Amino acid sequence: MQRKRAESKSSKKSAKDQFNDVLSKNPAAVEEIIYQYIDMMQIHYDEGDPERRKAKVMDAIQPIFHQMFGNDISIKNLGGENNLNLLVAYKGEEFVIQIGTQREPSLTAVDQLGKVRENKWVAQRYAVHVFANDAGNRKSETLKEMTLDASTKPIGFMTLVEKLGSSLSKELKKSQDEKPKVMFDSTKEIEFAKTVGLQLREIFLSLQDKNMIWTDCKPGNLLARENSDGSFQIVVADTKAILPADQLPIGIRSKTMNCTGLMTESYMSTQGFDKLASAVNPTAADVLKIMEKEYSYQMAVILYYSATGKEIFSKGEAKDTTFDFSHPMFKTEQGQRLELIIKELSKPNPDERMDYNTAARLMAVMDNKQAFEAVMRKFHAPGFSDPALHAPAQTSTTGTANIMVALAAAREPDLSATTGPRSEARNEAAKMLRRATSRSAIVRKPAVSDAATVSTEKKTSVETSAKLTQAQGQTQGVTSDDAKPSSPSPGRSQ
Repeated sequence: MQRKRAESKSSKKSAKDQFNDVLSKNPAAVEEIIYQYIDMMQIHYDEGDPERRKAKVMDAIQPIFHQMFGNDISIKNLGGENNLNLLVAYKGEEFVIQIGTQREPSLTAVDQLGKVRENKWVAQRYAVHVFANDAGNRKSETLKEMTLDASTKPIGFMTLVEKLGSSLSKELKKSQDEKPKVMFDSTKEIEFAKTVGLQLREIFLSLQDKNMIWTDCKPGNLLARENSDGSFQIVVADTKAILPADQLPIGIRSKTMNCTGLMTESYMSTQGFDKLASAVNPTAADVLKIMEKEYSYQMAVILYYSATGKEIFSKGEAKDTTFDFSHPMFKTEQGQRLELIIKELSKPNPDERMDYNTAARLMAVMDNKQAFEAVMRKFHAPGFSDPALHAPAQTSTTGTANIMVALAAAREPDLSATTGPRSEARNEAAKMLRRATSRSAIVRKPAVSDAATVSTEKKTSVETSAKLTQAQGQTQGVTSDDAKPSSPSPGRSQ
């Protein structure tokens, strides 16, 4: 009877929970799997064929899994440059196992971020198993080398995470394959880039809000979660480069940051990489300041990739080292604005780069000339002139356009003591909205012959209301965080 009750209780658990229960009861087997990968794949990383070594690892760990789970499990290697990513099918469920090495502060930081419900860009973790040289008798040469190289503790890990069926590159291809929509001032590629850019801003903002950094932002590190409504959410694939700014791996002898496995130099700006790699005993404030400028460059690279499908490299053998804006999409009204944003984000001098928050606000109003100009003048260049001067005027009424500008400005944080409180801007926007609504509602009493005029005016009123709703939606996505600072206090304790 007790055995039946235990089996009944176990059957109520999800397959992944049952899977993790088995792993927890077999710590020696789990450590052996982690050990096989991190030492066989990484200690001799530059020797021989990496694919052949990875095949040997699979040959070594497959029998261990089958000893624990029998024939109920199937495992497929998903690839990956650093981590070993395995797709596991077990009792009708699929999930992913990641195996690799990272610094202990990174593991803690990602766990902290994952507990915040709004951080949808963090992959859901079901379980974490850790291998360290201070546990058990077997010592990993890889972890030993990592211990000698830097101050923070290295660990081997095995994590169970959600299966993500897509990636940034797949979503890009999907958007390119879609039937073109009729758009006179934009293209589907630009709309896709805007979506990615606004989501990337949320990642950078949530990291800075916790005084954390992410040094390995690149297209290949962005997976995608497909939503039920057909949209997608970008998710960071490899999280070992997410670290608290005050717990970086500082070289024991060099006193500089050990960048091994934490950065891909060709995806960073030359200035950003050199500053991070050469700073002696950098403080959290130093690192946060460098990365805030670097996020601008990385956003430019991701925006360009999302629009064109081409990757930009700051150095190396790659031929694409500069942005090419000759594509016809950059001749459209919104295309010229996107080109401007990318150029402002990627200026060689980090101190001259537009911050990623301003770029996101511009993307949110990129389809409205006056709102775009207002944000540019307020945040960057008082004498700014829209690059799309040759483009036809917006079809919005003057009143509607002014309201859109007011709504955008109302949600912007105050930048100086002379700027009025946000409530005043909201009140002004509300007044504009009431005036426009009352004007559009006034229809003169028509003669019989004026029936067509009445129909047109009613249609205009409906269109105006719809545009106002759309304007509010455009700005809401990037400005609802009234309490969040655009630049966190670097030394703030958590």
